[in-house]
Amino acid sequence: MTKQFLGVCSMATLLIFTPIQGITASANTVNDVEDELKELEEEQAELNKKRGNIESKKGSTDEKLNENESKQTVVEDEMDVIDDELTTTLNNISDKETEIANIKTEITDLGNQIEELDEDIDDLIERIKERDELLKERLRSIQENGGPSQYIEVLFGSQSFSDFISRSTAVNKIMDQDVKIMDEQTADKEELENNLVLVQDKKEEVEDKKEEVELQKEELVALKSTLDEQLDEKKVLMSELEIEYEELDEYKLTLEEEQKIVQEQEASLAKAKEVAENEKERLEQLAKEEEERKKKEEEERKKREQEAKNNPGDSSGGSGDSTPSEPQNVTNNVGTFIWPTTSTRITSSYGHRVHPVTGQVGKMHHGIDLGVRQQPVYSSAPGVVFSTSPKTGYGNTVLITHIIDGKTYTTLYAHLESVSVSPGQVVSQGDHIGTSGNTGGSSTGYHLHFEIHDGMWNGAKSNSKNPVNYLP
Repeated sequence: MTKQFLGVCSMATLLIFTPIQGITASANTVNDVEDELKELEEEQAELNKKRGNIESKKGSTDEKLNENESKQTVVEDEMDVIDDELTTTLNNISDKETEIANIKTEITDLGNQIEELDEDIDDLIERIKERDELLKERLRSIQENGGPSQYIEVLFGSQSFSDFISRSTAVNKIMDQDVKIMDEQTADKEELENNLVLVQDKKEEVEDKKEEVELQKEELVALKSTLDEQLDEKKVLMSELEIEYEELDEYKLTLEEEQKIVQEQEASLAKAKEVAENEKERLEQLAKEEEERKKKEEEERKKREQEAKNNPGDSSGGSGDSTPSEPQNVTNNVGTFIWPTTSTRITSSYGHRVHPVTGQVGKMHHGIDLGVRQQPVYSSAPGVVFSTSPKTGYGNTVLITHIIDGKTYTTLYAHLESVSVSPGQVVSQGDHIGTSGNTGGSSTGYHLHFEIHDGMWNGAKSNSKNPVNYLP
């Protein structure tokens, strides 16, 4: 949604008819005043219609504001859910990192175990090798000495039974030792093979576990990335909703300004209508008095003519050709506009320009800026003040309606430090209406922003004119 200064109510023309010199021209006839009263009534009807439109717009804006708030609540809830999921995911990632660190420690320990087993294996291999040599030597010795028959000869060579027992015991020990050597050799070989298989299996198991946990971590990191993207999208959406809400709220404030201006305009129209009705009564009274005067003069003229007929030689009554005086139609020339300040130095001209605050190129500047600080500001022409309330982007503002040669104009004086007039007040050209200043969000320094509108002022400023073309 693009920000825009949505229009305030078009200003209905204030037609003030009063015999006070310098305000506007007095109506010439009762019919003129009746026409003006009819126009004022039409303008009042138009304002009533606009008031209804404003209420409708305000209602619609309130609905949009409520809808926007509901959307913001939904998005906030969704952001909370994503935040919770992110927190859980981050905790899971932390757990996985801890698990991976533990597995790496376990792998390191296994590596150390493998190194120790390698040393044990080397010892086993050495012992097996030594036993192999011993066994080979024993087998060669047995083979060289006649094999198992040697043991029989040893037994048969006994000199006595006790010698037989001794020799038998010795032979058994020798044989048991050989068996033991064989058993130990077999056991060491089995242990060697088992240790190799066990360590390798354990290492593969831990490597697989490490790979699985790292994969889980990658999935969690991917989930975190997705959640971050979702959260960023929600933040963007929330930002858009907040901007939309600000614009709607600003629009609502503008509508409230519009509503206030309509109320001020209605009050001014009521006053104008009252003045016009008084003027109508005054003109009707003047017309009645004039009619009676003419009737009386006509009666006196006829009476003189009759007397002249009755007294032909008497000329004291006059010629009878006197012409009765006619009422004069007075037109008060209100003159042209004057500069609203003693300074005529223009710091920003009328027309398209780069906005000093937004930097927007081509934005229309509907008035001129006069480089003055806190100096008096004067009414550029005679008229009636109809609004003195602050306006969005204008700060403290005075709006005056003027009727010049039967045509309506509106002047606007903005960014005022102070205002010295009030709505409904009649001002003459050059009257002090306020002090220039630096109020309003669009003001970048002390100056007076001055506008002239050909007709009714409206928020779109569609009938704004270059003030320079109206100033001396």
